[in-house]
Amino acid sequence: MKTIFLHIGHGKTGTSATQMVLGKHANLLLKCGIYYKEPKNAIAARLGKIRSGNVYPQHPDWIDKQILVSVEENCGFDIFLFSSEEMIGKYEELCEFFLKYRSTYKFRLILAVRNPLGILASHYNQSVKAKGYFGSIEDFEVGEMHLITAANALKKFEDIEVGVFLINYSMVQRKITNKILMHLGLKFSDIEELNSDSTKIVNRSLSSHELKMIASANEFLGHEHGKSLAVEFIEQMPDFAVEPLSISKEICDRHMDRIRDHFDYINERLPSGQKLVVDRENYCNPTSIGNQLLSKQHFDIIFKSLKKRILSSDFSFDADQYLEKNPDVKQAGADPYRHFLKHGIKKARDF
Repeated sequence: MKTIFLHIGHGKTGTSATQMVLGKHANLLLKCGIYYKEPKNAIAARLGKIRSGNVYPQHPDWIDKQILVSVEENCGFDIFLFSSEEMIGKYEELCEFFLKYRSTYKFRLILAVRNPLGILASHYNQSVKAKGYFGSIEDFEVGEMHLITAANALKKFEDIEVGVFLINYSMVQRKITNKILMHLGLKFSDIEELNSDSTKIVNRSLSSHELKMIASANEFLGHEHGKSLAVEFIEQMPDFAVEPLSISKEICDRHMDRIRDHFDYINERLPSGQKLVVDRENYCNPTSIGNQLLSKQHFDIIFKSLKKRILSSDFSFDADQYLEKNPDVKQAGADPYRHFLKHGIKKARDF
C-alpha cells in the first residue's frame, strides 16, 4: 500500500526553510524513493529561493487535482510527500479524504507547533510583512489561533485514527528539516547531502524598527508596497540581527488564559522533555529592544522602493526637470530622486 506523507504546517515553524530544501532537492528525494511534486516555480526551487510548498489548498478541488492526480500519475513510487502550511486550516477536508481513501493509501501527518508567545510574535511579524497588517499586537492577539487550530486538528485526526508526527519547533529550531527527513526514513548519508541547506535562515522576521516601517508603509502606501519593501529587507539583509518582539504582561496573560486548554491538550501528546513552555522571559522582558536601529542600507532600500513607486504612479517625476527648476540641487551634484524624497517633498519644491 502506498504511503502519503502530508507536512501540514503549522506556519512559522520552519516551513519555509524545509520547503526550500525539499523543492531544491526534489531530484535527490526521487532517488531515495520519495516523490515530491515539483513546486510551481521549479527554477526558484532549484536556486534555493522557494518559500512555499508543493500543494495549494486555496484552489478548488485541491486534494483531487493536486494530491490524487500526482499519486496516480506517478504510480512507480510507494512514498509521496506533500507540504503546505495552509493544510492545517483544511483539517476537516483532510479527514474526509482520509476516510474515503484509507483502504487505498496509508496516511502519515507531520505537524509542528511552537511555544505560544513565540508563535504569537512570529505570526504578528508575518502579518505585517506579508499581509498588509498595520495594527498593534494587542489587537492582533485576539485572532491568534495557532495552538487552537493545531489542537482541534489533532482531535479530529485522533478520532479517525490517523497518525501524526508532532514536533515542538521551539525545541529543535533549525534542525526541524533534518527531523522531518529522518521521519521519512532517509539514510543519514542522504540527510548529510541536504544538510548544508537545512539550517539556513529563510524568510527571517523583521526587527521592531523594520516592523514599524513596514506597518507604516502598509497603512499609508498600501499592502503591496509594504510587502515588496519587506521582501527587499529580507532578501538584501538576510543576516540582520533581530531582537524578540516586546509583548506586555497583560497581553501574555490574556493570551494564555484564552488558549490554556489547547496548550495543555497538545502538551499531553508531546514526548517528555519536548513540551511547550510559556516563553515569557523572551517576550515580556526582552533585553535588546531598541538596539536594532535602521541602517544606511535600510534607507537605501527605502529610497529605491519609493523611487520605483513614484515612477509607476499617476504623476511623473522628471529628474532633469527637477534639476533645472532647482539649480542648487544640480550644483551640489545631489541625486534628484533622493533629494526630492528627503527634502523636496517637505519643502514643496517644483518637479
